[in-house]
Order: sequence, then structure tokens, then C-alpha cells
Amino acid sequence: MKIDLKLLDSLDKSKTYLLACSFGPDSMTLFDVLLKNKFNFVVCHVNYHHRDEAESEELRLRSYCDQKNIKFYLFNAFYQNEKDDNFQAWARKERYEFFASVYEQVGANGLFVAHQQDDCIETYLMQKYKHKMVAFYGISPSTRILGMNVYRPLLNVSKQETYDYCEVNDIPHTIDSSNLSDEYERNRIRHHQVGPMSKKEREEVLKEVELLNKKTNELKKKCDDIFGEYDVLEVAKLKALTLEELKYVVFRFYARKLTPAFFKGEYVNEVLKMINSPKPNIRTKLGNEIYIQKEYDEVRIFEEKDIISYTYFVTEPCILDVSQFKVNLKCQKAQDLIKLSDYPLEIRTSKMGDKYQIKDYLAKVRRLFIDWKMPSYLRKRWPLIVGANGRILYIPRYRKDYKKVDEEIFSIK
Repeated sequence: MKIDLKLLDSLDKSKTYLLACSFGPDSMTLFDVLLKNKFNFVVCHVNYHHRDEAESEELRLRSYCDQKNIKFYLFNAFYQNEKDDNFQAWARKERYEFFASVYEQVGANGLFVAHQQDDCIETYLMQKYKHKMVAFYGISPSTRILGMNVYRPLLNVSKQETYDYCEVNDIPHTIDSSNLSDEYERNRIRHHQVGPMSKKEREEVLKEVELLNKKTNELKKKCDDIFGEYDVLEVAKLKALTLEELKYVVFRFYARKLTPAFFKGEYVNEVLKMINSPKPNIRTKLGNEIYIQKEYDEVRIFEEKDIISYTYFVTEPCILDVSQFKVNLKCQKAQDLIKLSDYPLEIRTSKMGDKYQIKDYLAKVRRLFIDWKMPSYLRKRWPLIVGANGRILYIPRYRKDYKKVDEEIFSIK
């Protein structure tokens, strides 16, 4: 077997790891590999109670963990929507949330998942048939999920090799009966396409995956150099991209807020319309509570919650850290601007008719935001400090790097 020992050798064996283990040949092979490589790990098993053999698998795996002195964590999951065809998506969500809770509980350094070569080919073929835009073709050897470092050292190992490994090394395992049916799309691809492939055909598909990932990495490097973290997309830079580059940038931009698997090609067309429109302000809804908006020379993506008004009351100088901002009313600058007699304070969003004293004249707050070229969604959530007499005492000055607008008093989230 071609275990990715390079990946394993790069990890600190003194740290604690999680092993996602179903008791199938893949995860039991990885179980044995981790034992032989002297990793410190715990086993996480999910019983979906979806198959007749689920109870015996749980008991046998628990017994094997006891025998090998490996700590065993169990999660019982029960699917309620039997008529729904989203079992696979639901199961993935349930198990990764479970893994994340154990990960935090034990202070883990990583999660091992026993995806193997057949899984990689199946995933790629599904991506190919659906014309999916993805950040990585097939399955990545390492990634981040829910704040966890996820490692997959068996991607060079075929499914058949894990069966053989378990048989030769006398490792207990079972075959998931649900994998034998054609109920799910992945199973159909597994049985009718990947299973019958010759060694040469496998190598050709894997070479195709490798070339696509190389091309994607080159695209990523170029676009990352242009847009960095993708917080904001400058219209002029978008217009300078090729269509292929634009598709990638919009995909990465979308993935900051939404699940990449739900990305649609039509979103690229929406961005094209935006950047080529003479209108300075355009907003489009992408998904539940998610918007993409062009304002002036920039495109942003934001959530419905970003434009909800709020009010907080403060009775004395303090540090207030809330979902929209963090304010330090104890710092010297704040104390110079706001006197004790001004308390209690309101820290709130703007209202119609609000005015702010600037030197010797009163400026309408809404007009001020427009002059600052503040994006409209930020205008609806930008904080003002209002004194006990109703006078606006302070508004942090907007700038493009608004999250560090006034670090001494305010930081905006």
C-alpha cells in the first residue's frame, strides 16, 4: 500500500488527533496505520441507526478500541426525514459537528479521515458531470473544516487495497450495506464507473485531476495576488480579468459567506452585469439572507444581519464588545470626547433626521455617510455615540479599511 507517510511524518505525534472511524475497511486500515506509527489518537464513531448492522458495528469497534487502549467517542444520530433524499448531506453535517465538539473537548491538533483513492475519483467524476466550480478537484490531502485541521493520508490507496490490508493483518471490519445499493449518485458512479476501471484508466483520471489542480493553483495564486482576502472586489480590477479568472474570483468571493457546493454559474453573469452597468449602486440576492452589491467602484458581499439596526445603553465608561463593534470608552481619547455628565449613553445606528456637529455647523448624518462614500449596508449598521441630552457626541470616521477605523476607541466588525 502507498500510505502518504510524508503527510504523517510532517505531523507532531505528541499531539492528540481524532480518527473518524466507521468500522469499514478504510477507517480500520487507517486505525492500524496510526497505531503502528505511534500516533496519539481517539476514535470518533457516529451511529446513524440507519442500517441493521449499525448496533453490532458500534459494539465491535468499541471493543476493539478497548483492546488497543484507544479512547472511544460515540454520537447517536437519528434521521427524521425518511422521505427526504438529503440523508447524505444531513449525515455529513451531523458527523462533522460531532467531530468539532470532540476536537475542542480534547484539544486536538487534527482529524484523520480515511478517504481513499476511489473516493477521490468518485468525487472528481461527480464534479465533472455537474460542471462544478471548486477550489480543489477530487479530494485534498489536507484542509480545514469547522476550525479543524483535516488530514487524509490514504488518498494513494485504492478501496481494494484497504480490503486486502485488513485481511492480511487480521483487522476486524464490516462492509457498509448501504454502499452496495445504487440509491445514491456516488454509489452508482462507484459501481458502474470507478469499480470496473483498469489500472491505466485510474491513472489517466488521476493525472487529469492533478493537471486541473495545478491549473487551479496557478489561477488561485494570480487572483490572490490581485484581491488578497476577497473582502472587497474593485470594479476596475474585475474588468481587467479574463472570463476564466472572473469565474474563479466570484467563486472565491461567494465561498466567503456561503457553501461553495451551492455556487451557480449565473452568479458570474450577475457580477458581469454589475461591473458593466453605468449605475453606481446595484444589489442582488444570492441566497438566503446573502447579498452582493456594487457601490461606486467596489463590489461587496454581505448578510441580512449586517443591515439590521441596534441600540446599546451604557451607564459608565467601559469596554463594550458586541457583534457589530468593540468600543473602549475607558481610553484617553474617549474620555477627552465624552464627559461623565454625558452618561448614560446610547450607542446606536443612525435615524432619519440625525445631525452631527462638525466645527461650526450641523451636518446631516446620512449626507455625511454619502460624502464619505460609505457603502449603503454599512450606513445601516454604523455606530453613533449619543449623550444623555440626545446630542450625537461621536461618529467614527469611515475609511475603506473600516475594520480598523479608530482602533483606540472603535473597531468595527
